[in-house]
Amino acid sequence: MIHSSSSSRPCGGRFVPRQTTCGLFVTTTWCHENSKWSSGRLLPRQSFISTGRAHNKRYNHRKVVVVPTRTCWPKATATSSQISIAQQDLLDYVAPLELGRKALNNSAIKAVVNEKIALLELMNPTPVPVDSPQLGGKWRLVYTDSDNILGVSRPRWLQPVGAIYQSIFLDTMQVENMETVKPLGIVSFENRVWATFTKSPPKKVFVQFRRFQFGPIKFPAPSNARGFLETTFLDARMRISRGNRKHVFVLVKE
Repeated sequence: MIHSSSSSRPCGGRFVPRQTTCGLFVTTTWCHENSKWSSGRLLPRQSFISTGRAHNKRYNHRKVVVVPTRTCWPKATATSSQISIAQQDLLDYVAPLELGRKALNNSAIKAVVNEKIALLELMNPTPVPVDSPQLGGKWRLVYTDSDNILGVSRPRWLQPVGAIYQSIFLDTMQVENMETVKPLGIVSFENRVWATFTKSPPKKVFVQFRRFQFGPIKFPAPSNARGFLETTFLDARMRISRGNRKHVFVLVKE
C-alpha cells in the first residue's frame, strides 16, 4: 500500500486540499474549526470511496480530520510494475482456492480476495475496455464467487473439472463459454454456451444468450436469457469483470 497526503491552505478559517501527490491509496487531510463540517465544502469535488472511518488528529492546535480514500485527488496512475506485482499477488492467493470453490463459504478468505481485486480495479490501465482489442481472445477463469459458474449446486458428477474458458470474438461480437465434465470419471464431454453482445462504453457489454450445449445435446436459449458484464480491469494479461448478479470474475489470457 502506498500512501500520500495533501498539502493544504487556509480558507476562511478552514483548511482545504491544495495539492496531492498521488499513490495507489491516498490520505487526504482537511481541518476545520469547532469540529463541524461546513456545507460539505471541505470535500473535494471529485467523488471518492471511503476505505475506513475518519479519525481526528491535532495539528498546530487545530483539529485535523483524516479521511482514507480509494481514489486520488487528482487520480493516480499506477506503473506497470505496480500492476504486475498486484496481479501476481492476487494470482498466488487464489491459486489454491479451486477457482473460488474454497472461498464460497469462507467470508474471511473472500474478503481478502475482494480487497486484492479492488486494488487492481483502481489500477485499471484501460479506461475504455469495451473498445480495446485486448478484450478479445481466449480467457481462462482463475477465480469467481459465482456458485452457478462453479456448478456447486449440481450433482458432483456433473460439476466442471479442470479449466473454464471464455472466448470473446470482437469481429462477430460473440462470446463462447466452455467447461468440461466427467460424469463417469473417465469419459469427458464439453458444455458450451454461445451468446452475442452489444457494447455500452466505457466498461459494460449487454449479453444475449443464444444457444446451450450439454454434451451432445444442443438447444436454443430462451429469449429472456440475458444479462450484462462490466469489465473493471483489463490489460494484456488479466481481465476482471462484474456481472449483473453482482458476481466477480478474474480471468487470464491464454
